[in-house]
Amino acid sequence: LVVVFAAFHGGLRSGLLSAAIAWAYFTWSFSIPGRRFHYAPDDMMRVVIWGVTVPLTALMVGRLKARALAAERAALKESNARFTRAFHGSPIGIVQARLSDGRILDVNSAMLEVLGYGRDEFVGRTSAELGLWPSPVDRATVSGRLRRERALRNVDPEGGLAELVA
Repeated sequence: LVVVFAAFHGGLRSGLLSAAIAWAYFTWSFSIPGRRFHYAPDDMMRVVIWGVTVPLTALMVGRLKARALAAERAALKESNARFTRAFHGSPIGIVQARLSDGRILDVNSAMLEVLGYGRDEFVGRTSAELGLWPSPVDRATVSGRLRRERALRNVDPEGGLAELVA
């Protein structure tokens, strides 16, 4: 179990290291008392079986975990690509900003066109620096709602640009 746990959580190298430690323990513990690393025929068979099965188990679990991680990374990459295409291809203006300070992380072309900014002068600045809110109180009100409700729809446009983030 220790080998399986090590291979699953620590990867192949960790699993093989724990298998080597387990194999060393088994070769020592199956030795004839008083004659370390000398074995009775039945015990020698156990040492060989343990010496083969434990590292193979580590190898198998480590490779399965690596495959699962690779599949997970590929799915995440595809998901990010789909989001990026939808975000930048949307005809509706979208701004991604940090909720804590309103710093603009990304913006799509539709929003830049509506506001008349270039990407370089928009991204990296805060909504306050850009004057997107009539007052800091308005931004604080919308930010508070967003923290509570986790998503907003149909925010009053007269209240300023809402940094709607998921």
